[in-house]
Amino acid sequence: MPYFERGLQFLGYLYLLRVPLLTWALLIALWAGSFPSSPAEPILRGIFDIASPQSSVVATLIQFAAVTLAALLAGTSMGVSARLVVCNAHLRFRAAPVELSPGLELIFRLVPFVSFAAVVGRALMRSEAPWAGKLPGIVLGACFWYVVTIAARDFLSALHWRILTTFQAGGWMPKNEPGYLDSERGTVERRHLFATYQFLLALTAYLVYCLASALDLELLGGQFLVPTLSLVLIVLTLGCWGFSGIAFFLDRYRVPLLLPLAVFVFSGSFFPQSDYFYQGLPRSLKTAGILTAADIIAAHEKGPDANTPIVLVATTGGGIQAAAWTARVLTGLNEQVTVESNGAKTSFSHHVRLISSVSGGSVGAMYFTAAYDKGEVAKDADPNIVSSADQSSLDEVTWGLAYPDLFFGMFPWLKGIGISSGQVRTSDGGFIFADRGRMLEASWRKRLPPAQSDSTLTNWRNDAANGIRPAVIFNSTLVETGDRYLLSSTGFIGPTRNKVRIEQYQGRWEFFKLYPDSDLRVRTAARLSATFPYVTPAARMLRNDTERSEDGRFYRPEPHAVDGGYYDNYGMVSLLDWLDSGLQAIPARPKIMIVEIRAAPIAKQGRPRSSSYGTLFQLTNPLQTMDNVRGTGQLSHNALDEILMNRIYSPKICEATFEFDNNDARGCPRNEPLNWHLTPEDIRALEGAWTNSDSIKENMARVQTFLAGGACPQ
Repeated sequence: MPYFERGLQFLGYLYLLRVPLLTWALLIALWAGSFPSSPAEPILRGIFDIASPQSSVVATLIQFAAVTLAALLAGTSMGVSARLVVCNAHLRFRAAPVELSPGLELIFRLVPFVSFAAVVGRALMRSEAPWAGKLPGIVLGACFWYVVTIAARDFLSALHWRILTTFQAGGWMPKNEPGYLDSERGTVERRHLFATYQFLLALTAYLVYCLASALDLELLGGQFLVPTLSLVLIVLTLGCWGFSGIAFFLDRYRVPLLLPLAVFVFSGSFFPQSDYFYQGLPRSLKTAGILTAADIIAAHEKGPDANTPIVLVATTGGGIQAAAWTARVLTGLNEQVTVESNGAKTSFSHHVRLISSVSGGSVGAMYFTAAYDKGEVAKDADPNIVSSADQSSLDEVTWGLAYPDLFFGMFPWLKGIGISSGQVRTSDGGFIFADRGRMLEASWRKRLPPAQSDSTLTNWRNDAANGIRPAVIFNSTLVETGDRYLLSSTGFIGPTRNKVRIEQYQGRWEFFKLYPDSDLRVRTAARLSATFPYVTPAARMLRNDTERSEDGRFYRPEPHAVDGGYYDNYGMVSLLDWLDSGLQAIPARPKIMIVEIRAAPIAKQGRPRSSSYGTLFQLTNPLQTMDNVRGTGQLSHNALDEILMNRIYSPKICEATFEFDNNDARGCPRNEPLNWHLTPEDIRALEGAWTNSDSIKENMARVQTFLAGGACPQ
């Protein structure tokens, strides 16, 4: 055969094998992307951290067995589907036949094994769990795979003719479908029966993993029985089987695989219930009005703490790293800063009046604020706050993605079943809210104090009015307008004229003004503030109206809320906006301490330089500029606003910044984790930065001096 024809034949088979080859490439990319030099490492780092050092041997064994089984099923799907295509291509697609040489048979086994070894080996080395559980877990998973796959093959061969006889008797056997039938016997190819069995086996594992991972096993330390990596692998396995089967059927008719997929995805957009929703709760219009900054500042000036400064906290975004750093800073200040007023000693938390938080910082702020009891946070509650902020939520998010999101993505018309013609109930259940965002909330709910697990913004508004807990602003962003969306227990004094126009000009919408008859759980507000792109979905509120909307639709076209970091990743815009509105309304000029928490270093290193050039740079620099200017623009505007506030309201505003020095021993910056998981290495870095940083100690002393009645240190 001429080389040209061989080349065309090779390319043709590459196209026919595109699904198993793509699956293999994704598994190798998953492995390669987990190394520190990879751009994808921040989001893939936690996936391979199967079990923590605190995991029991039994928990580690089960988790590694689940990962091993899923990895072997993924390898089997690639090998079997590829072999089936090669063996039947000359019948199904009229391609030149290929001889199954020993070398080719070896490739069918070796290539999937490489992906298995890479993925499981990376998990083995990445996890700091006990080896007594890791190695036996791999052996257990491999043995189980052998029993259900290899040993079952001989059993299926014995049942082969019985199955075919049943198919023929029922009239289910195709009469003339090349590539599916054994031309000599006139029966279905055994390869298809084995492939069908493997698909059903993977589907069974998918369902069993669903049930097992849905159980929060307290005996295993509250961890999911099935880790994230196993769910990723089993979804890839089902995708390989499903798309391979569809491509095998459609390729004979020259129909591209992407065409029906695109039609399917596009058709789902016609169902309004296919959107993502967050749950609003009914709120009586008789509820007391919005608690403004002026109310809080005036109450402080009239109360027993009138001679002490007001503390306002702004905490940054940055996923779980921001949540963990926020918890460390606030609890550390609470433990080490003591203020004496009127003969009594009070902690740092007693003087906090507002926390403006963004993204992951909202989660840390939520845990800290929820721990308030009688006006301050007890020092013995601090370790629980830190451990709650450190705990991974990656398994819950992945479960939500692999099950409700995947299922309702395929069958969107089922998502709103039962409520499309009725009211939304206030119960926690309901398929309409089942998604990865709701699962993220569920993981946080377990770690909140029982009395605060279902608290609402109205509850916390009442507590702030009574001086029991500080006011909070969870900063989110509206997709449709780009404005700040403030989910808060406090508010702003509204303008008297041109209300809508002025509020839009100010760049903010407030939840209680946008939905005056609705309330929101605090954990839902934190989740909306921390809607990191793609990790959690953009969501809109499903109204609790007793009647349908004016146009007859139950699913109102409400705006979608996403991460607050789009507008301001530092929380300072809302804090200064809130403070300005309060100081304008009252004559008092109290001393104010602004504590700014940053979960990543932002200091500039010398003169800007670049070694990038050429066509690729010219194509990508607009996106690069847009990404970089978002952070620097926000930071410079925040600094300018703070300077102007000091000029307008006298120099009584003192600022302390607690920045996470996220550098390794060589002084190189570490990548921030972009998912809801901290590895043991990440946690050690956070602890080291808090205890060893000179900057942290200097700012701690700064806070202590100012709150004790001294001048703001220069």
